Amino acid sequence: MIYFILTVIFLIIIGIITNVLNIRKWSDNYNFIYEYREKFSKFISDLMNKDKYNAKEYEWLMSNSDKIQIILGDSGIMLYRDSRGHYPNYEVVINFMNEVLSLKAKGLIEYEGDQITWCHNCFLRKMGIIDEYRKNEIRRLFNPIYDLTSGIKAILGSPLDILFSVGLISSKSLSKVKDSVLFKLCSGIISILTFLSVIITIVIGWNQFIEIVKNLINIK
Repeated sequence: MIYFILTVIFLIIIGIITNVLNIRKWSDNYNFIYEYREKFSKFISDLMNKDKYNAKEYEWLMSNSDKIQIILGDSGIMLYRDSRGHYPNYEVVINFMNEVLSLKAKGLIEYEGDQITWCHNCFLRKMGIIDEYRKNEIRRLFNPIYDLTSGIKAILGSPLDILFSVGLISSKSLSKVKDSVLFKLCSGIISILTFLSVIITIVIGWNQFIEIVKNLINIK
């Protein structure tokens, strides 16, 4: 019994560590979005009002456009239509940054207010989502059941993390599997069974519980 309880405590500790690291990760993402948004705003302001831009700022924005797009996730994707066609998964920031200097050279940047607004809206939406996530995670941080579930998720997901670390799966595939209903369902069921086992072990003892189950199903 003592080994079982120690295992549960270990999983809870793993869960707490995992949750703390997740909060820190999302805080870093929030800060990066804020930094990108500030530099993006200054770059666009200089481009439109001063008719010039800082090359280093442009290089920074371009080199980090894929990173910001990954962090934005679904918040940075929209349904887009223009005269050239229909784009159901239009990546707002990447596409705008790829075209911004060409638009300026053609004298069309002043007419792209919608795309600039879309970028700002993507930043604000994701910052709001992250802020709400952080508040909820901090409130649940010392909930043992939640931490137990997080610990079990971390153990179940460790093979996927190993595959990602050696480059066999992408970050998108990793997130897709971990966010899937099946993965959450499996970890939830295991958490419930583990929690019930803890109660049974503490209240009546595991051996006695097994005997009760055998009597109920008539096993000698």
